[in-house]
Amino acid sequence: MTAVLYDLLGWLLTVSTAISLGYWVERGIGLKTTGWTSLLYRFYLGTAALSLVVMGLCSAGLVYKGTVYGVAVAANLSALRQWPKLTLPKWHWSGVLFSLYVLLYLSHAMAPEHSPDGMSYHLGLVARYYREHGFVWFATNMYAFLSQGLEMLFLFAYSVGRHSAAAMVHFTFLLSLPALLAVSYGMRGWLAGLTVFLLPVVGIDGISAYNDVALAVIYFATFEAVRKGEKEWVSAAAILAGFAFAIKFTGCIAVLLLLPAWREWPRFAWVAVSVVPWLVKSYMWSGNPVAPFFNGLFPNPWFNTEFENGYRSFLRHYDLGSWQEWAREVFVGGPRLSGTLGPVGLLLGLALLGVRKQKALIAAALLALAVYPLNVGTRFLIPALPLLAVALFESLPRLSVVVPVVAAVLSWPSVFSLYASPYTWFLEKAPWRAALRIETEDGFLTRKSGGYVTARAIERFVPAGESVFALSPIPESYTSRNILVAYQSTIGQKLQHALTAPTFGDYQAKFVYRCAGPRLEILRDSKDTWSINEISPKPERMDCNRTQWDQRLAMDGNSTTRWRTWGPAKRGDRCVLEPARPYVLFGSGDQWEVEIAGCTRTVEDSKADYREAARRLFLAEGVRYMAVDAPDFPAKDMKENAALWPIELIAERGTMRIYRWANSNNIKE
Repeated sequence: MTAVLYDLLGWLLTVSTAISLGYWVERGIGLKTTGWTSLLYRFYLGTAALSLVVMGLCSAGLVYKGTVYGVAVAANLSALRQWPKLTLPKWHWSGVLFSLYVLLYLSHAMAPEHSPDGMSYHLGLVARYYREHGFVWFATNMYAFLSQGLEMLFLFAYSVGRHSAAAMVHFTFLLSLPALLAVSYGMRGWLAGLTVFLLPVVGIDGISAYNDVALAVIYFATFEAVRKGEKEWVSAAAILAGFAFAIKFTGCIAVLLLLPAWREWPRFAWVAVSVVPWLVKSYMWSGNPVAPFFNGLFPNPWFNTEFENGYRSFLRHYDLGSWQEWAREVFVGGPRLSGTLGPVGLLLGLALLGVRKQKALIAAALLALAVYPLNVGTRFLIPALPLLAVALFESLPRLSVVVPVVAAVLSWPSVFSLYASPYTWFLEKAPWRAALRIETEDGFLTRKSGGYVTARAIERFVPAGESVFALSPIPESYTSRNILVAYQSTIGQKLQHALTAPTFGDYQAKFVYRCAGPRLEILRDSKDTWSINEISPKPERMDCNRTQWDQRLAMDGNSTTRWRTWGPAKRGDRCVLEPARPYVLFGSGDQWEVEIAGCTRTVEDSKADYREAARRLFLAEGVRYMAVDAPDFPAKDMKENAALWPIELIAERGTMRIYRWANSNNIKE
């Protein structure tokens, strides 16, 4: 019960502190509001302010429980008598639906956090910042380079409570959604907000430590602030638009909502308050202000174009074969797009029928949808839903009575399970026993998440201070060990290639180039990456026009490491070797289309000991432990030929095996 109280305290302190700071933001920009409008916009503006305060604490290394309490007490006392006066809303039948779902959602928000991304990178980073009292540079997790405006609020709550306190902060945005639409569009707005509130993916996203619902709320609040027209509201809109970017990169589209107020363009400068700090942090950490993306414009050792292209490609289609598959996933319920709108989501498309009457709403919704093709996961539709729902009910008001009821029935867990895939991300029955910790946190999470079991095994069997390499994500928020996931950084990809090379020919040095002179130059553009595993004889100097920081890897005597362009080879790409003499290059077997001027190529089986070479690379990087799941590519070989690697099995949980490199006490060998 003590844990529950601290979770509730962390949540309430975060919300009240944000509202209190919002009062001072309103005063600063000259905004005057009353009633529910005041409470909502103080909360939204205050979350932007509190996020920056926490970011400042992180930058200064001052994230301690005492510091958080100090900020909370100071902020709340400063605005203690300034809370807006609220009038109770009149009773309406829809309040019954709202109350039922509030109880359902609250039980899940209070239960131990076990959402996939929430317990891995969202709260994994939060937990790390709390342990290290702020930002500490590390280049092994791409998510640490994204804007993390909402994670700063999670950190504030987490410092007092823990995981559930953070999840309930996001839940607060979900709770406010129907009220926000109501203060702008009356009863139809309330019913539109309620409809969105009830959609399956919105509910489960909103009670988890995610950020999509918060982005949707801030996006709609920005739209409404601009619509009000007054210059003070333009300032508020600019602050919120900046915070939308701070929540998620795709939130940058909120800035375009300011265009109707272009006559007040000097007030757009408020956008920079929330945007610039995150760009500066990323630039200072990587040399790329928008890392881990646009690495072609900002080349750096930590992230690369090859990863970026593959990552973007997957997010655009999730390996779905047709638009019919996509529609089934989004509107009926499938496991591949992480959630579903349910059949009611189809009705929201009817809003487009009223495009002539609701031009502003539809335009803002289409703007939100403009970034959806970048990631077709269902939850990335959420920012457009409130706008579509309002437009629908404003154009076809008779639907406003029927649709919320249908949504409530179809989204209820026992009904939803009748038509959706059992593997869809959705809410089950209310877990009140876990929420109130009658069932222990460990018992609940062990029952719900195999990843949690792995994380706790790592915590138990891997010594403090060690790093663990994993080919797939681990719930980092439940272990204090440094988890290095393969796809999340260039370093991770190098380790992945090394671990895979013993049983995957494309990563072995199969191509042998015999080159007449010291200048190596690509003849024509290629879709393949150019790489050099080793050079014989070893040159005294190597100078390449791309990825200079990896040049040493072509001369380090390790067959699993390689210099590579980390992106498609282009005509004119070159390396110059000194002294001038003939060289033999050994290149990995995944560059069939790469042609080098003055070189002849043959294909030869590599005789290198890739298992031992992988071991040397891992130890050179200070990584002695690995978590390998049964479906992972090298898992079978590592299990059947452990002595050849050589590795030691230190723990096994389900399909996950945790290994340690044998004889690895001296990691400098």
